[in-house]
Amino acid sequence: MRRLRRYWIAFEVKLKYPGWRLDWVRPNKAMLTSPQGRRVLIPCGPEPWSWQRLVIWLVPAVIWIWGLWMVCVGALMLWRG
Repeated sequence: MRRLRRYWIAFEVKLKYPGWRLDWVRPNKAMLTSPQGRRVLIPCGPEPWSWQRLVIWLVPAVIWIWGLWMVCVGALMLWRG
């Protein structure tokens, strides 16, 4: 995943900054160097966890657990008669 992310960042840099050189200085930081010598440090760490991503993950999980609970209750009612 990290390698794919690096390729994607390099692709975006080639499109946005033609002629600039991309150097990786740390695992999560990159340095852009212009043809004139100007340097820009880019942080490339993982994206922070947002509330929206949490809700997108949590809502189906709660629905699935609730459905599983209903199936267990129905099976118990059939078993007990």
